[in-house]
Amino acid sequence: MRDGTRLAQLFDERRLEPLGEPVPVVEQVGTFLLSASFSALANGVLTYRAGKSATALSALGWYDRQGKELGDAGEPGTYSYSDLALSPDGTRVAATRIDPKSSGAGQVIWLLDLTRLVSARFTFDLAPDLAPVWSPDGSRVAFAAGRAGGTGIYQKAANGAGKEQVLVGPTEDAKFPNHWSRDGRFLLYTQQDAKTSADLWVLPLTGDGVPSGEPMPFANTEFSEGQGQFSPDTHWIAYASDESGRVEVYVQPFPAPPSGGSKTPVSRDGGNQPRWRRDGKELFYLSLGGKLMAVDVTEGPIFKAGSPKPLFQLPVTSMYDNAALNVFRGDTTPDGKRFLIDTAKTSSEPLTVVLNWTAELKKK
Repeated sequence: MRDGTRLAQLFDERRLEPLGEPVPVVEQVGTFLLSASFSALANGVLTYRAGKSATALSALGWYDRQGKELGDAGEPGTYSYSDLALSPDGTRVAATRIDPKSSGAGQVIWLLDLTRLVSARFTFDLAPDLAPVWSPDGSRVAFAAGRAGGTGIYQKAANGAGKEQVLVGPTEDAKFPNHWSRDGRFLLYTQQDAKTSADLWVLPLTGDGVPSGEPMPFANTEFSEGQGQFSPDTHWIAYASDESGRVEVYVQPFPAPPSGGSKTPVSRDGGNQPRWRRDGKELFYLSLGGKLMAVDVTEGPIFKAGSPKPLFQLPVTSMYDNAALNVFRGDTTPDGKRFLIDTAKTSSEPLTVVLNWTAELKKK
C-alpha cells in the first residue's frame, strides 16, 4: 500500500530479488482495508473494494437489554482493537482507534463526549496506546503504551492537560490495565508472561493515583487469567480464565484471605469480558456463542450468583475472543439498561473481480 494505492512487485523466486519497478494495481482503496476488501490469489483472481467507504470502519452502537439498536455514539471510525471504556458517570467513552498516520499499524486513544457527540484525540505517541481505563472520579485515564522498547501502564489527566505519568514501567512483558477500584486504591491489570501466559496483578495507589507500593499478583497460575473487574464494593474480582479448557468467568474475593480464597464460577459453556452493574446486583458477560448474558449476584461477606440469562445476540460474534484477555469490546451504563458495543459497518462499495490479473501485470 502506498498513498491509498495497492502496488504489486514482480519477484524472482530463484534469485530472491525483485524484478523491475512496482506497478499500481488498484487505486483509491483507502488506507485501512477490511481483510475481505482485497484478495489477490495465485490462480489469477483479484477481488477488491475501492473508495473511501472500503475503509475498515466501525461504530460504537447503543443497544438496550432486548438487543434493540438505539443508534450510534458519534461517527463511524477506525476502531482498531475495539477496546473501549465508559466513564464512571456514563457521559464519556475512551476508545482505541487506528492512527491515520501509521498505515494501520498504530493505535491511539480518543475520548468521545456522548452528550455533545464531539471527540478529541487523547494520546499522541507514535507507539501503540490502548486498553483505556477511567479513574473512579473520571479525572484520569490509565492506558497501556509501548515505550522504551517495552509495554507499560501510564495515566494522564482526562482533560488532556499535562504529561503522561508512569504507573507500571515498561518491560518486555506486555501489560494492560483492566479496571480501577471505586475507592481509587487499586489498579487491576493483565500482564503477559512467557511461562504463565496471562496473569492478573494489582497495583496499590494513593487517592490521587500515585503508586503506593509494589504490584501484587492476584491470579498467576499456569493458565491464562485476564479482564479483571472489581466489584463496586471492591471486595470481589470478576475475571476470565481458561483453566477448564475454555474461557469462563469466575469471581474471587479481594484481597484473598490468608488461607486462600475459593473462586465461584459464573458463566456456563464459555464466557469472557465481565462487567459489573454499578449497584453490584448484576454481572454481565459474553457467552461463547456471542450472546450478552446477565447474572443476578449478591455482594457482601458471601458472594452468590444466580443462573445466567441471555439478553440478546451481539451483532458480531467476533466480540468473543479467547486470545484477547486484555481488552474489552463493550461496556454498560451505570444502571445496566444500555450497552455500548463496537459494531462493524458494511461497505457500500461494490466488489470488483478481475480475472487473470497477473498476466496484465507482466505486460507492464
